[in-house]
Amino acid sequence: MRANPVSLLQSIMSFTLIFTVFLSFSSENASGGFYAKFYLLLMVLSVGSLTCSFSKVIRYLRRHKQGVYLFIIAVIALMIWNGLASEFDLSYSIVIMIVSLVGCSVFVLGRVRPNMVIRILKLLIYLNVGALAYQFFLYIVLGDLTYLHADLFSFSRDKYQLAVGGTFARFSSFHLEPGSYSTMMALLLIFYRSLTGQMDTPFYVGLLSIPMTFSTVGLMYVALIGLIVILQTNWSSPRNMLLAVFGFFALIAGLILGGVVEGLIQRFGDGASEDSSLNYKVLNVTSYLNFTLTEFITGLGIDRLDRDCVGCNYIKSNGVLFFMLYSLGVFGFAMIAALLSRAARSSVVCLLFSLILILCRYPVMFPVFWLTYLSLWNWRSVPDGLMQRRRRKIRFRAPKHPAHIDPQRPQIS
Repeated sequence: MRANPVSLLQSIMSFTLIFTVFLSFSSENASGGFYAKFYLLLMVLSVGSLTCSFSKVIRYLRRHKQGVYLFIIAVIALMIWNGLASEFDLSYSIVIMIVSLVGCSVFVLGRVRPNMVIRILKLLIYLNVGALAYQFFLYIVLGDLTYLHADLFSFSRDKYQLAVGGTFARFSSFHLEPGSYSTMMALLLIFYRSLTGQMDTPFYVGLLSIPMTFSTVGLMYVALIGLIVILQTNWSSPRNMLLAVFGFFALIAGLILGGVVEGLIQRFGDGASEDSSLNYKVLNVTSYLNFTLTEFITGLGIDRLDRDCVGCNYIKSNGVLFFMLYSLGVFGFAMIAALLSRAARSSVVCLLFSLILILCRYPVMFPVFWLTYLSLWNWRSVPDGLMQRRRRKIRFRAPKHPAHIDPQRPQIS
């Protein structure tokens, strides 16, 4: 059968778009105007991918016009609020508009072409895990600490400390840092689960790869997703119970024998003064506690974080919730509170996934935030393609009756 050129083009653009949305990088080695080109690329890929399914996209937006209006109002209000808090510096307000549209585009694409997007997500999971396994293979066989991110993305960071305290190696696959891999993989699994409605082999492969980065935040994600797995597992099956016990002790043994526990104790045992990452986080909290009442209400503004933030560094590293409070004040708190309230009404699973989003380091300036936010907000809705497939299964599932019995006629026993 001949491939449809439009479908092929859409698949290529969609894969590039989703790969880029779930990629962490820096611009340390990039030339001027890098982000302008980057945002233009994202917009072109978004428009191109949606245009290939133009009629489906229009039908979806019309059917969910109330949600569309709410999204537009929320984004415009956020842009205005940030502009006021930032003393009318609108650069990041424009960024918010662009990345929110990109995140929304991927979300809508997953709703109108779920089968294609699910295939792309499966491929991304295996590519990320494969790259991580490749780094471990080189290290175990050749003793080579390969920073794959620098080899693939010359515009980004060119080096990273892969060995911690000489005890164990930490790798990050395609991504900037081990914590970045853990976060992006966790958010990728959330999007994947929102489309498939199940936890299958690709989901578990991606989940089991997260603790292999030996990142502290990754262990937190695994704990939350592990709780979800526990809640959704049929424990009446001896096989499931045996696998769970084996997996738990295998993970604990791997962390101990691999030196991860010793490394974490060594890293945090001397307090914030001996760990730059932890030191930044403590200083950020101290800086926030010194806000005036007006700044507590309005926030400092995303733009002003780069200019007027005194005593703070890398606010994103404290997590989305803290970043939203720090930069957007009560508006940022309202966005997070609305999500948690909506998630709590949807299911415990959705609520636990929401905790991952508010703990991660990718706030409103990243498309992946908006994609995950929308996926959690619409957790109960079923993508169009999957809905049609389920209806067909139900439609042709006729009740079974013996050939000699009329199902409409009462039977006498």
